[in-house]
Amino acid sequence: MLGDTAVDLWPDAVRDPVVAALPTVLRQRPTAFDLDVPMPVVDAGKPLVYLTLGTVGFGNTEVLRAAVDGLAELPVNVLVAVGPGDPALLGEVPDSVRVAGFVPQAQVLRRAALVVHHGGTGTVLGTLAAGLPQLVLPQGADQFVNADALTEAGAGAKLVGPEVTAEAITEQARHLLDDPATRQVAAKVAGEIAEMPDPAAVVRQLVTLTT
Repeated sequence: MLGDTAVDLWPDAVRDPVVAALPTVLRQRPTAFDLDVPMPVVDAGKPLVYLTLGTVGFGNTEVLRAAVDGLAELPVNVLVAVGPGDPALLGEVPDSVRVAGFVPQAQVLRRAALVVHHGGTGTVLGTLAAGLPQLVLPQGADQFVNADALTEAGAGAKLVGPEVTAEAITEQARHLLDDPATRQVAAKVAGEIAEMPDPAAVVRQLVTLTT
């Protein structure tokens, strides 16, 4: 914003117009980084919903519990990632719900049908790259802005503050799982992301600009 070169990971559908207007912007494909942890075993007989409120900072046990209860009403399997938190804090969960600490998120996204999450940038971009609809339950920081951008683009839905109830999550998740329009938008954005330059290409551009 001071006139220097910027690297922008966001596809056009959800791009910040302020960044887009900067003098020199290099576009870069968001690239997933997976922790070296095993993929949890999840029954493949039903659609998979991935649920996380992030693994650092903004986890809210009450919100997570409401999401578990809401998603358990649907004919899906649910994989919950709680990061370093204690999975026991969620209490007993239905048989359709698997609770883990850290997961290889890119692998999970390749199997998921829907992602319910906090709206962190990494999860937003990873889900968009996977072409999946997302239900965002923002908790802080840039998550509210990200949630607004997704809903305005038609790539997902959001529930904020007192709107976050088990019943509302059931309703919104059911809609997103069945809604072809949202899935079409997500797939279109995924196609755009796939065409963006990879990090190695951006490094070459940066070298050219500085030599």
